[in-house]
Amino acid sequence: MRWIVPKASSKVVKHANDPENAELLDVHPFWFTEAEAMRALQAMGEQGRQHYIRFHKREDLLFPFVYGSFLAFSLFLLNRKRFQKHRFIYLIPAVPLLAMMADLVENHHIVLLTGQFPDLNSGTLKIAAIANSIKWSSVSLSLLLIAMFVVIHAVGMFRRNDIHKSDKNTY
Repeated sequence: MRWIVPKASSKVVKHANDPENAELLDVHPFWFTEAEAMRALQAMGEQGRQHYIRFHKREDLLFPFVYGSFLAFSLFLLNRKRFQKHRFIYLIPAVPLLAMMADLVENHHIVLLTGQFPDLNSGTLKIAAIANSIKWSSVSLSLLLIAMFVVIHAVGMFRRNDIHKSDKNTY
């Protein structure tokens, strides 16, 4: 995430007591534990945690809508002809929308955890970690589906090209 929102995340790290260990909980791939949350929040220090809360209430509030909409729209465009034939295909763009919703839930619960520090509520932590897992799984699946549909389209284009070439040769 530091490479996605570098200015905002760099503020958190810049104001951290221990910049080496002050990692953002959102970027943990697929899960984070209580020990990882404690270590990251402790390393941030009070000022870093305040910047982290502001980051989630401002910059990171918009980001899930941006990537969720982009991925959903991309999946829709890659499959718009299939949508006419198969109704279940309408569910495919819901995968990135699930990621978006999970990210918003995760962000909200990370704000709660950051405010609770050092007395982290285990329920809040579990919800944040589960939302993190759903987010990264859904984003990964969305990217995999996009790659798969791009390959399907490329193969289809080559086949149509070959058919047109063979049609010209037969006349």
